[in-house]
Amino acid sequence: MLIKNIINANDDLNFSHSLVYSFNGPLLVLIDDSKKSNLIHCRYGNPIFFVFNLRRIIRMNKTDIIHAHQPLDVVYAYFASAGLKVKIIRTYHGYEGINRRNPGFSLKNRVLYFLINRFVCLNLFVSNDLMSYFRYLNTGQPHTSQRVLYNGVDLNNLAGNKNSNILGERSISTDSIVLGMVGGFNTRGRDHITICKALKIVLKINPDVHFLFIGKTMGKFPELYNNCLDYCKQNGMLRNVHFIGERNDIGGILKELDLYVHSSNNETFGIALVEAMLSGVPGIASDIPPFREVSDNGKYLTLFEKGNAEDLYDKIRMELKNLRSIETKERISNAKLFAEKNFSIQVHIKNLHNLYFECLK
Repeated sequence: MLIKNIINANDDLNFSHSLVYSFNGPLLVLIDDSKKSNLIHCRYGNPIFFVFNLRRIIRMNKTDIIHAHQPLDVVYAYFASAGLKVKIIRTYHGYEGINRRNPGFSLKNRVLYFLINRFVCLNLFVSNDLMSYFRYLNTGQPHTSQRVLYNGVDLNNLAGNKNSNILGERSISTDSIVLGMVGGFNTRGRDHITICKALKIVLKINPDVHFLFIGKTMGKFPELYNNCLDYCKQNGMLRNVHFIGERNDIGGILKELDLYVHSSNNETFGIALVEAMLSGVPGIASDIPPFREVSDNGKYLTLFEKGNAEDLYDKIRMELKNLRSIETKERISNAKLFAEKNFSIQVHIKNLHNLYFECLK
């Protein structure tokens, strides 16, 4: 998604971005027609064939920089560009692969990640917290090769997202108070069950509150979804709690929310929180380092104690009480400006290109 946004939004003539892909995916059709020539198909048969094909593409396009987002891609890029004046950059989007000291890491992975960090010109991280975690576990890596580059949201795409009829689909009255969270049940990092427990208290006081869980329901850890579903069934909450699955109208749904709530045990950035801020929705989030980072230490979001359902309930009650206040409206407006200044795709591209220039020097 990030690469798609970069290609569509880039208007810097000093840099031409191309996406090298092996398999067709749903995001390819979202590349603007005027940028379709930036898509390059590199057919994957076996690793050796792929490396030779990738090398041909690198030479034919006179590539200066290969920006990889997966560890194995760095290895392919290294061998494909051997002997060529090509720089390799890698972005870390998650904690996977950082902890080489983890006993669960195989010898192959230990060697792989040890070498990867010596192939690259720069290691980029989507938050300061993620970079700090990397430095703590990889003390031998030079800090000069590490930078933070926040993710970027395409404001035009978010604002232009088609209107949603989610309230009508779920038979929710327009007079109801609607809360929601974007984030699937496919990672243990997210903490949906704390929201369910807080909603149990909320609904006893205001039965006209509805909550939308937006995102994949069944993934690698099906028990995460099943636990929430069972909890809501046992407490008679299914009329008010809606599991709506994956959607392609997130921008439209965010506009329907009165309050955005995001509960996580750990995250690396917080793209959904940023999208809510850009959509003019007041937000509540777990008090974890990346969420403090994207909210300027809670200045633009209300933070609650991680995993504490009672504290979350108190914060929801407070936010709903002040929903129409002048203070809340000012915070929403300032949060939007803050997010535009720091997390728009245009800012991301500008910072990315500065890092490319730095690497090329």
